[in-house]
Order: sequence, then structure tokens, then C-alpha cells
Amino acid sequence: MSLRAVLVVVPFAAVVSVLACTTGGADPSTSPETDDPGNANMPDPADPTGPSPSTPPGAPPSSTPAPPSTSPNGPTCTSSDDCPNWYCECASGPPVNSRHCTNGRCEDAPTACPRACKSFDTCWTGKAGGGWDGGSNAGPNDCTPPAKPPADAGTASCNDGTSYTDLGKACLNGSTCQSGQCWGVSPSFQCTKRCTSSDQCPKNWKCTPTANNFSVCMQGTLASGSLSSNAGCAQVSFTDLGGGCVTPTDCQSYICLSSTYCSKRCEVDADCPATWTCKTGQSFKFCVK
Repeated sequence: MSLRAVLVVVPFAAVVSVLACTTGGADPSTSPETDDPGNANMPDPADPTGPSPSTPPGAPPSSTPAPPSTSPNGPTCTSSDDCPNWYCECASGPPVNSRHCTNGRCEDAPTACPRACKSFDTCWTGKAGGGWDGGSNAGPNDCTPPAKPPADAGTASCNDGTSYTDLGKACLNGSTCQSGQCWGVSPSFQCTKRCTSSDQCPKNWKCTPTANNFSVCMQGTLASGSLSSNAGCAQVSFTDLGGGCVTPTDCQSYICLSSTYCSKRCEVDADCPATWTCKTGQSFKFCVK
């Protein structure tokens, strides 16, 4: 299989952070990493395959994960030659070998791959190999339009005409979400939707900017912004919170704390079961007993 190389150093672009880990309370269990559509300092498009050390575990292992943006946890660099290669899977032709250094940090696949594939007149499928442990290696499929929600998805109560019923569901990539949008931060990714203001998001979610020049609804993000009060915008609920687990795949949310019990993202204590608290981690907020 032949490889095409694209080496580019691009100017730094500001992004909004949505990260993961634990501070106080139980520490989320970890598992081998291989993923993320990774919007790093902002929500990342998703395809998580594992957590980073000291962060809540993410989606089940897969070969692809997250969205565009330099990873705050990426290797330091002075030029693209210092960065590990991403093997970007494009819609046509062989994988493109790409590596980029931006503002002293190596870029995740969701940032580097779309440009790499575009330079060969094709598009990124949202999947990539290579990179580094804990790096974002998956993101939105740029080659297909977002899926439309089923006709019976519910009432259009998110103030923008949409009626998705899977907002908040753990996901691997956009193709597993009704809206085609799967974002987060390794190792936690969730189905979400585009927005222009928080009132278009479920209650206690925020409308958070991404590096793709649009915003998405996010829960448990460390980014600033007002919380939605729209209780009519549907979001999923998890029935296994507090249940025993050993790995992320044992939980509906893919968040297994300390390899002991299932948890979920949150913004405030009210998002968690009674007597639980919403803890701020290194990358996102999650419920702790």
C-alpha cells in the first residue's frame, strides 16, 4: 500500500476546551487507547477507542476516533518532522501520511487529516491510524452528509426544528448518531447536534464552539458558556448508573469509574443521581458517588 505525504505547519487557531480526567472523588478507570475525533481544546468529533491515563474510560476499542484542533496533550514539536505520522483514510486512493506542528504541539488526526485528504482532491472518512497513545484518531466523516433523524424521532422542541432522540448517547463516530455529530474528548464522546445558542440544547448543556467553525451542544464540558434551561429538548438517560463495571463497555455511557461503577457526564449535581456530586475532571465533568 503506497502512502502520500503532506507536511504542513499551520498557524495556531484558538479553540474551546473540553477535556477529561478526575479531580477529587473516584478516579476513572483506564484502558488501552487508540482514538478520538479529537477536538482538543474544544469538543472533538468522536470515535474514541480508549482513555488516557487518569481519565474516565471512553468508548470501546476501535481503530478510529475525534475533530480538528491541536491537542493540548499532543507531543511538543518545533517542526512537523517532530510529530508522529497519522495515516489518514481518504475516500479514494491510498492512505495519506500526514503530520503537522501547530503552536508547538502536534495535531490530532481530526485536525490534520481533513486538509491532507483535501490536498489530493478527496475527503477524509473520519478514520486514521498511527499517531501517539491517547491521540485523537477519529472524527466526522467529511465525505457523507449528516444523517437525518427518523420521522418519529419526537417533537421539534430544541428551538431549531430538530428532534433528535439520542443526544447524550455514547458514540464512536458521526455515523452512529441521528445528527451525524459525535463529539467529546478522549475518552468520552457523545451524540450531539449543531447549535447557535444554548437554548437549542438539552437542559444543562452548553452550545460550545469547535475548530470546524460551528458549535455543538455539549454536556460536562469545561468550556465557558451559559447552561440551557430547555427541558423540552430531549436527551438520553442511563439506567445503569452506580452499577458495577470493569471496563468502559460495561456501561451505557462508556464511563466506568475506577473499574468499579458506571457514571455519566454532568454540569451540576442535579444531573446526577441523588446524593451524588458532579466533579470537575481534567477534561470534562462527571458524576461521582
